[in-house]
Amino acid sequence: MAGNGDGVVGQDLRFLGYDNLYACDNSVFPASPCGNPSLTLAALALRLADSL
Repeated sequence: MAGNGDGVVGQDLRFLGYDNLYACDNSVFPASPCGNPSLTLAALALRLADSL
């Protein structure tokens, strides 16, 4: 996830190369976290739902 165009998805979780394609899972993380990412993924889902 990057705000300057260096990542695959932008801050709104939309793929930079495609229109109307969003990601809301562990694939937006640069690395797999050591802990359980459930709460972070729930927060990403809420953020995406608010922006849609």
